[in-house]
Amino acid sequence: MLSVEDDRGYQASLTYGLRGLTVLGRPVELLSANSATEAAVLLANQTDIGLILLDVVMEEEDAGLRLVETIRNTLGNQTVRIVLLTGQPGVAPRARVIQEYDINEYWNKSELQDRLPSIVTTNLRTWQTMAELEQAHMGLQMVVEASQHLADRYDLQHFSDTVLQQIAQVIGLGETGGEGILCLEHNPRQAGGVRVLSSFGAFRHSHRQSPDELSGTLATFAPAIDEALRSRRHQFQDNYVVLYFPQNALLHEPGDEIVHTVLLKTPGPLSESTIRLLSVFSENIKTGFTNLMLVDRLRALSYFDASLDIYNRNWLIRELRRLSRRQWQAGTLLLFSLNDYAERTLTFGHAAVEQFMTKLYRHLNTRLPPGTPFVRIGLDTLGVLSPSDRLPDDGALRGLSLVDIPLEGATRKVRLTLARLNLADVERECPAEEVLHLAQTVLYTAKREKQPLGVYRPEVLTRIQNDFDLLQQLIQALEEDRLTIFLQPKIRLNNRQVVGFEALVRWPQEDGSFIAPGAFLPLAETSGLLNALDLQILRKTVAATQYLSSLGHALPISFNATWSDLCNPDYVGKLLSILDSGQVDPARLEIEITETQAMQGYHEVAPLLATLRERGMAVSIDDFGTGHSSLAYLATLPADTIKIDRSFVQELGSGSIGEHVTEIVIALGRRFGYTVVAEGIETEAQRAHLVNMGCAIGQGFLFARPMSVDDVVDWLAQT
Repeated sequence: MLSVEDDRGYQASLTYGLRGLTVLGRPVELLSANSATEAAVLLANQTDIGLILLDVVMEEEDAGLRLVETIRNTLGNQTVRIVLLTGQPGVAPRARVIQEYDINEYWNKSELQDRLPSIVTTNLRTWQTMAELEQAHMGLQMVVEASQHLADRYDLQHFSDTVLQQIAQVIGLGETGGEGILCLEHNPRQAGGVRVLSSFGAFRHSHRQSPDELSGTLATFAPAIDEALRSRRHQFQDNYVVLYFPQNALLHEPGDEIVHTVLLKTPGPLSESTIRLLSVFSENIKTGFTNLMLVDRLRALSYFDASLDIYNRNWLIRELRRLSRRQWQAGTLLLFSLNDYAERTLTFGHAAVEQFMTKLYRHLNTRLPPGTPFVRIGLDTLGVLSPSDRLPDDGALRGLSLVDIPLEGATRKVRLTLARLNLADVERECPAEEVLHLAQTVLYTAKREKQPLGVYRPEVLTRIQNDFDLLQQLIQALEEDRLTIFLQPKIRLNNRQVVGFEALVRWPQEDGSFIAPGAFLPLAETSGLLNALDLQILRKTVAATQYLSSLGHALPISFNATWSDLCNPDYVGKLLSILDSGQVDPARLEIEITETQAMQGYHEVAPLLATLRERGMAVSIDDFGTGHSSLAYLATLPADTIKIDRSFVQELGSGSIGEHVTEIVIALGRRFGYTVVAEGIETEAQRAHLVNMGCAIGQGFLFARPMSVDDVVDWLAQT
């Protein structure tokens, strides 16, 4: 199966959630792609993928849907199961997508966690059935029924022995009286060009003969054998027959064909009925030889990459499983990834990039000790499994991240990302597939951080496991409504009067501690839980506003929302319902969205923000100065407040760029009529600077830390 997801953390959670899963008695192998482009390239070259878990929004918000069209229409793959995933349901509504696109299921990521194994199992079972039906349909005209004695032989030696025994039985040949059968293999790569596979009767000792002795044995029959090879047809003579069995053209390169002949020495001419019977039976033999060659070819394909002529991922998994404990402790898995593989493929085409990968492999092969086995792990990734002491040190490996590759008479600079995993840092009992996944996680992390070399540390596995466990706990906390809000006061800077609050999410634990928002909010975002979380915060903010108003504190409370929230019909519908219901005065609520998200989705978000302001709710632009607003957008932005990010406030008094940015933001706010709120005020000197600059409102530890609603009531009574 293939996971197409641009969030590698969520990829890791999926892999961890599917660990150990088997379907139809076979382990599930999870491939991954981090963009629709990378997935399309992979699918074009790998046809055995049965299920795709496809994120809707990646490099573009409709990248996933366009990939569905590519799979079904361009690649013509109607069999693979496609399950769409989204953390932003509003971008691609379920009913419309299922109606308009050829997909099989559509899930919100937050709904997927507990159902993941069953979804994967049922879809892979369905794919297996469909694939078998399609294969049977395509191959129906090509299948020739073979006898049971031939059909169950998948070893060339045993098959050829069985062929001779069955021919002897069909035409009634005995082992005495000068009768005999000889099975020959003709291979242009083999010394002498011919070898004996099996012998019977008068030829029973031929497999022990020298090449010269065998030539003497075959001298009488050589003209007929040569004619069979030339004409590619059976040859029937008075007292012997040469049967010809070609190799399937798909299984060999031109001029490299391996064929087989069977020589029958008979006591006299064969009857017409015996010849017809032998001809029919020969079709079964031909099918058997073809199947044997297919099996041999499949064995080679199972462990070799045909394009680069090196080992493949399956070989690596097998070798990792075979390592002894001593070899494990001394071994290292090293990965090399071509950074711009997808871009090269789109520009130059798959064939050209495969030639380039061959040159890259040959170059790397010269930079590592002789005999180092290379493995192709993915389209853009090569690997090495070797004793640690035979590999270069980390400094030398970093030097391999930028290499010169000769191409078309010139030298091209190529940038690679490397990852190293010492097997001694992983438990020997760790499944081979998981070891490879850990190495790939290190590789992806190094790519994301633009590091030439990533080195596995044991804490990588711990982090993946902890993230997965924390995600499960977060799902349960949301189901049980255990998240809460703390309120941080907003203060008028010149007289310290309380003018409002900001609602901040908190996750309390049974022991009275709290899990930091920075630990669980990124997980909520990448797993599609953020909309559900923000809906809970909205509901609790409304309740806090009502409670404070009932006590005579009619102060507005701001709450945070994301671009994803504002594109989610459920969230927007709930928000508008609250404003229209009369539960709370809209003027007591203020929605905050970051500058970056407001600008990123300006054309979608701006009309909705304008609607909210028309209903009486204030709009605040958070972390102002950290994004890339244009003055044109700023002048028309439907907002009431802009908030100066705490990073700029911390630089006040230093004469730095941050101080100048603060001055500019305050001036812009004054120019366009926005209220300016400064965040993160911690010292009296910072408050004084802001007052002098003309900033009216602020919040920060200087005035109060975030507090529970009950603590806010006590604090207000003392203020």
